[in-house]
Amino acid sequence: CQKNPGHSQFIPIKHFSELHIPDIYQQIHRTVNAEKFKVKDDLIPFKEFRNLLYHFVMVMASLTVNVQISFTSLDRPDTVPNDPTTPYSGNELRGQRKTRTASGFIFSSSLVDEGQSKACPECPSSPGRVHAVFFMQTATHNLFDAEELKHSKCLLDYDEESDRSKLKSIEPVEIVMKDIENDVCIVKCVTDDETLCKVLRERLKSYHRLRETIYQILKAKKVVYVRDYVTSFWSIVDLVFVVGHPHGKPKMVSVGHRIKRLGQGSVSSKSSYLYDTCTCPGSSGGPVYIIGAPNEFIQHSHSGALDEGNFCGDGVWEQKVQGG
Repeated sequence: CQKNPGHSQFIPIKHFSELHIPDIYQQIHRTVNAEKFKVKDDLIPFKEFRNLLYHFVMVMASLTVNVQISFTSLDRPDTVPNDPTTPYSGNELRGQRKTRTASGFIFSSSLVDEGQSKACPECPSSPGRVHAVFFMQTATHNLFDAEELKHSKCLLDYDEESDRSKLKSIEPVEIVMKDIENDVCIVKCVTDDETLCKVLRERLKSYHRLRETIYQILKAKKVVYVRDYVTSFWSIVDLVFVVGHPHGKPKMVSVGHRIKRLGQGSVSSKSSYLYDTCTCPGSSGGPVYIIGAPNEFIQHSHSGALDEGNFCGDGVWEQKVQGG
């Protein structure tokens, strides 16, 4: 791998532990804003908070999927929006049946009423009755349009080397939102596996509960600090976690720091960020968790890399998507 030789900064999900989470107080004391807030070491019991973060990242990882796409659309653009000098990702494969791999994140769900539960004729791998739909977020350059969607699948719990044919999956059936410029899309997925539906919905409940708990702790202790909605510096804790499937391999976690916010405008309208957290091809579309974000309902997906660092697409407001 030319980008990250040896992959030393990637942590296999099976080996990820609380010890991989840096001490937030070391960050607070090295931050220029720390004196202004007079943050004390006993403000948040670090061991308890680190335990919360660990369980949250593990639940987030359990909702991260390995996306496999076996066809590249002829309709992909030549270049990225607003930059005629940069080729659009994957355009060299247009029209080819060559498998690409990426990452995605299940962040919401909606139950199907018993009376409306019916077989899905468009779902070859889920021919039975659909009990729930799930919404998966990824990067638009991974799943560009309906043609690519027809040739894609989302594998769950690919946590170690194994026969991937034995892994459970959910069926992508519709792109319900696509933003090419900000490189984010939302995909509706289904499954006829009732047990899997229950498992995923329990994971989602844990994900949202832990995320809300962490946010409220930081907010109450004033570790989340919005100095100015149009600046980059809105928190004195800058940890960034990324979960994904680099090079299509088993799930990995990487831990780094936020560098700055990209773009202009309020945090609610523009929330793309630059960070030094390690990523590789195949990580795109995976969930990015930015500690201390001003709003706990914004979900980010990894997008790509710039000279300064890696970046995510604009955050999606989870409340705008049905279910949860």
